[in-house]
Parts: sequence; structure tokens; C-alpha cells
Amino acid sequence: MALGKRCAANIRGMLNREAIKEADLAVFCVRLGPALRLATRLREALKTKLVLSPIVSMGHRGNLRTPKLKPSTSAAVKLAKALGQRSNVVAGLHTIPAFMLYSPEPLHNYSVVFYGEQPAKGAVMRLVSEIGGLHPLDGGPLEMSFLSEYTTPLLLNLKKLNECRGCSVRYY
Repeated sequence: MALGKRCAANIRGMLNREAIKEADLAVFCVRLGPALRLATRLREALKTKLVLSPIVSMGHRGNLRTPKLKPSTSAAVKLAKALGQRSNVVAGLHTIPAFMLYSPEPLHNYSVVFYGEQPAKGAVMRLVSEIGGLHPLDGGPLEMSFLSEYTTPLLLNLKKLNECRGCSVRYY
């Protein structure tokens, strides 16, 4: 069944600045370079908003994915610097394939680790806990988000090499 048939939605297009005015949470779903440029342009509008970064900077080695950033650096920390603040920036959703998040099919007990400062991290974790089948976990401060960002290339490589549809993680 198509997603549009399962939920009624009032969808309208807006420019980023207009959408930010009405939003409580902004999710950066673009590559790191464009995200940093966008964050710099929208810094003032995002000052009081929650910002969620599922961004992972990846490169290629042959047909496999590799982390692009140096160890112990993260896309989320770079995004926070571009925004000129870090208290409202939360990193997460690195271990859930995108298609699982927008699929109308139920999720089955996946762990999602979030990094950042309170109260922003807690607010995002509460929101995500409302999505059935996702179990949010506190991964510590934003500087630790590189740990999950490094997991994403691994999951993508496992998917490719083992022909599994959606590799993810569950922590017990």
C-alpha cells in the first residue's frame, strides 16, 4: 500500500527560510559540503531550532564505501561549527537505512544512537521513540558521533557484499 493512502497529509512547498520559521526541528538530509554552505546561510534562522544531522561524509575505495573524515571528527561537529552553535545540534539516524524510515512497513526493534547536549538530544530521542520499532539510545556528546558515522559505510558495504536489503543494528 502506498504511503499516501495510509496517512492524510497537508503538504505544501516552501523555501528553506519559510519552512524553518514554522518548524521546531530541521533535519539536514544533504551531503556534508552543501549542508555546511546551507547552515552558514541559514545560521540566524536556525539559532533557536533543533537541528538533526544524519550526515555521514563518505568516500569510495573501489566499489566500497569508506569514511571520509579523519578519526574522531564528525560531520555533526562540522555542522555545529557552521551554525555557530552546538547546543541545539543532535546527530543520529546513521544506522537506519533511509528507505526504512519512509517505508509504510513497520520497523522491527532497531537501535538508533543519538549524540548531543541536553535538552536537545532528549527532545529528539522522545520524538524518535514515537516511531514504532525504533529504540533511541544516548551515545554521549556530539563529539562522539563519529562512532556512528563510521558505522554507516560498514553497513552499506555489508549490504552490498552480502546482498541484504537493509543492514542495521540492534543493541541489546
